[in-house]
Amino acid sequence: MNSIPEISIVMCTFNRAIMLGETLESYAEMASSCTSTAELIIVDNNSTDNTEIVARSFLTQQKNMGRYLYEPTAGLSHARNLGITEARGEIVAFVDDDVFFEPGWTDAIVRAFREQKDTGCVGGHTTSFFETGIPSWMHPSFTYMYGSTDSGENPHWMAYPEHPFGVNMAFRRTALMEEGGFDTRLGRIRDNLLSSEESLLFWRFYRAGRGCWFAPDARLRHRIPADRTTVEWVLKRSYWQGISDIVFQQIVEPKRPIALIGDAILTANKLVRALTGGKLKPHHVYWHYRAQMFHTRVFMAFLRGRIRQLLREAIWGSSQCFEVEKKYK
Repeated sequence: MNSIPEISIVMCTFNRAIMLGETLESYAEMASSCTSTAELIIVDNNSTDNTEIVARSFLTQQKNMGRYLYEPTAGLSHARNLGITEARGEIVAFVDDDVFFEPGWTDAIVRAFREQKDTGCVGGHTTSFFETGIPSWMHPSFTYMYGSTDSGENPHWMAYPEHPFGVNMAFRRTALMEEGGFDTRLGRIRDNLLSSEESLLFWRFYRAGRGCWFAPDARLRHRIPADRTTVEWVLKRSYWQGISDIVFQQIVEPKRPIALIGDAILTANKLVRALTGGKLKPHHVYWHYRAQMFHTRVFMAFLRGRIRQLLREAIWGSSQCFEVEKKYK
């Protein structure tokens, strides 16, 4: 670890000791055949299971491969920012703790930065691996919830709003530091599904004129366990996307409380129409709801999330609404 690595790979984790161990084994197998110099940074985001034991044991066995860090403040963005601060490589890549690495992943990321001198970030190709199979009710449009890349098989410049997913993305460290890293108002916090911290960062890169390159040969498989393929999880994920979109909006282009309340009323009107089919008689509403396609229910969950956050932002503001939720839920 005395020489400076070409790439620092940041893997943040929370209470997934068993899955983390399997992911680390996959990483070791992939890294053994790569020629790029790399360091692995495992960031434990205040886990309460055996995460530290698993991480330290792996790093001890794989000499000179990386470091274990502990981030006590709950939140994926906090953990990622610690990884950025501690990274020594010119390139900082982020991967999840539930992936399988395809051969040559590290080399593909480094090669993309070498060949595309003007790029500030690179996104790899990710496919979802459903451990118990894809449910028959799952609509193809839901794959974005699992980080599956929808950017084709050809390398190209990604024009915002197209951008990589957090499961498989890399940045020039200098650019990442100049853009302030990840905004801690967004991103997973323990077991909630708050997101869009990556979208905000890529939006900032886009505004600054920093290019983003898609490298399809940097391939990962994202593991999807059974508990994330339930109807309840998909509805929850869509609900939290609605919340995340409003938090994103208030950071990028904040609205005054009266405008937020107006948006909440308009969104509530959309929700009522989706729920009732435009008819208010009880039996019409009942049969309309029974006949709804599942993707309509997912859209309704998204609208409920937006309404919830619009009202919270209007009443408490961005800096206080989540603290209030923790106190009163």
